Amino acid sequence: MMKVGVLILYLSVCNGLATDSFCPFPSDKITFFPFPGNCQKFYECLNGHAFEYNCPPNLYWNQKIVECDFLENVECEDGPVPASVPTTEVPDVPTPVVPTVAPPDETCVGFSPNEATLIPYPGDCSKYYECFAGKANIMPCPPGLFWDNPKKTCDFICVP
Repeated sequence: MMKVGVLILYLSVCNGLATDSFCPFPSDKITFFPFPGNCQKFYECLNGHAFEYNCPPNLYWNQKIVECDFLENVECEDGPVPASVPTTEVPDVPTPVVPTVAPPDETCVGFSPNEATLIPYPGDCSKYYECFAGKANIMPCPPGLFWDNPKKTCDFICVP
């Protein structure tokens, strides 16, 4: 039985079907999770795949509001990274930010469908596009932050 499980895992990885164990799958909703051991990072999960992001300087991941925030508002316990992230129970997470899917306007043409690509939203620094699997999702920056395209994150200054 062990050989069958190893073979299935091997075939899944070889076929590009492997997912990150803590990300909901199948799911077309974007969810967010804290990064174990580093409060300035977080994971964004989409369709079973985790993407690691950094908060802007001097901000920390706040799982209660599902965005980067000031340290005094965050329950941060940096510690050692656990050997594995739980696969059966998902932490109590508030309703995830649900991005708006952009109309089919060719926003994501030319970007890899297998990687999340972040690009500026024309004319509005309070949001940005996240392209994944050929779909453009409009993502909001937290209040008071603006899209900084060179840094690929929301920050205090708008840099398109």
